[in-house]
Amino acid sequence: MKMTREEANEILEDWNLCHYTPSREAAEAVISALDPLEIISALRLVSREQVERMRGEWISTGAISCKCSKCNKLELKSRADEYNFCPHCMAPMTDEAVEMVMEKINNMEEMTNEH
Repeated sequence: MKMTREEANEILEDWNLCHYTPSREAAEAVISALDPLEIISALRLVSREQVERMRGEWISTGAISCKCSKCNKLELKSRADEYNFCPHCMAPMTDEAVEMVMEKINNMEEMTNEH
């Protein structure tokens, strides 16, 4: 039976608690329940449309600066043109950046399917 997204989130939440809880039994229980590839598979529900919605754009704010449409952080225009991703919020800013994100997602999916 495949792990649901909720089950994967619960395991990851328990894992985070173990980092702050000195109980060895709690840590061992979480570790024994972990199957990283199953967790990745359950959490991986990202589509191209979702990545496209994450995409930002540089908005001109004057002669020398612009801001990210996602986080509103300012950047020099001369530097912004060099970035595929916003250096502040990591929103993909170009078609190339969207393709890079989709490639990473596909690679993770292939690794999951191999096991």
